[in-house]
Amino acid sequence: MKRLSVMLLAVGLMLTGTAWAGDKIYKTWEFGIDRSEILAMEGVQDCSDDLGEGALCLPNDTLFGLDWSMAVKFFKSKLAQVILIGQYSEERYYTTAQSLNKAMALVALQNQAGELLDLIQTFKVMDQAQATQKISQFEQTCKSQGHIKYVYLSKKELSKLPGKSGSMAELVTKSPETLREVDLVVTDEGVVLSFTLPKQALKLTSGSGKVESF
Repeated sequence: MKRLSVMLLAVGLMLTGTAWAGDKIYKTWEFGIDRSEILAMEGVQDCSDDLGEGALCLPNDTLFGLDWSMAVKFFKSKLAQVILIGQYSEERYYTTAQSLNKAMALVALQNQAGELLDLIQTFKVMDQAQATQKISQFEQTCKSQGHIKYVYLSKKELSKLPGKSGSMAELVTKSPETLREVDLVVTDEGVVLSFTLPKQALKLTSGSGKVESF
């Protein structure tokens, strides 16, 4: 895995720049679409064995000038996640990370064991030099183990929030339901992008409220 510091590329860009337009989960895909609607589309295949119960594989898609295998996952037969999968290469990793850092706010890193490093909280309790060093070390450790996840949130919604948040969880809580999350997972074998609307997903999985069209 290339020793690219995605975190360092993102510092200073966390709440600036341009976000993707619209409130979709990904491009024209709307959160909460019924699985039966997608299954009826041309070129769609069931890939539950590879990606979990109910998952569907779609024709390849293009993003950031790169070709990706595309899949969608559901909860209670409602679209909850769009996934793009590509074989690892330095070009794919670098291009994807650079593009996300321009459009999204990097808010957390996660290792293979599931340990989450909240960047917002880290910068709150440490000065910039200490925080940058801690995050860089965490990132490099993850890379040496061959697995790292970068958690991004859409700047479009974040830029409208009043005041500052002390953690990623607080930020999500204060954000509108249209807030978009993009997870970038990089391993020695592949690069995976996952798109969702975290507040809508929480509502869907908790069973409270209803899924809206937007």
